Amino acid sequence: MRYPGSELPLFAHAKNFHRYYLDLFGEHVRGRVLEVGGGMGTLTGLLLDRGISGLTVCEPDPALAHELATRFASDVRVIRGTVEDVPASLGLFDTVVYVDVLEHVEDDAGEIRLAAGRLAPGGSLVIGGPAHQWLYSPFDTVIGHHRRYDRRMVARLVAGCPDLRLVHFAYFDCLGVAVSLLNRWVVRRTTPTTRDIMVWDTRILPISRQLDPLLGHRVGKSFVAIACL
Repeated sequence: MRYPGSELPLFAHAKNFHRYYLDLFGEHVRGRVLEVGGGMGTLTGLLLDRGISGLTVCEPDPALAHELATRFASDVRVIRGTVEDVPASLGLFDTVVYVDVLEHVEDDAGEIRLAAGRLAPGGSLVIGGPAHQWLYSPFDTVIGHHRRYDRRMVARLVAGCPDLRLVHFAYFDCLGVAVSLLNRWVVRRTTPTTRDIMVWDTRILPISRQLDPLLGHRVGKSFVAIACL
């Protein structure tokens, strides 16, 4: 399975964005971690810096899986495939992470059930992705997004797993909403440029990061959610 989008090299420049994700996940990223959909390893490298006890990454694209295995060598166990392909012999995980992945999965409810089945007792499922279906744009279509999420949608997914409970949900990047709407209504680019990503990540996002707590994380173009067993 090859990844249909071409945006991964662009978003690899978004270092502040991925650090913000991890800071919002906080202490819930711990112990033995399974990252689903490692991509180019932008988040993988940051996860290794969190002091976790072990990291397994699954990635269905063969070229990206090879790149991950080469880049991280003995530091990360790389599985070519999806969460279904992670061997049962590896046991259960304290944390399963989906960042900008679940929106690419057609059967997201089934995916969440599979992920919950890989969690150890007391484990955490942490999810991050694009927020609000009303922000869905041609860019989402081009890179293979089936949907964007809101709190209600995530709560319904978690409720489909009897042992999971949603313990935290937050929107973030409030200014990103305005940027997304500007692109949708005025600029109408289907793919951002490297300069677009760098300006957003280094100038706009840091301001959002200051404003988001003041708004109670009720506004944003992205979201984070944490569900626990």
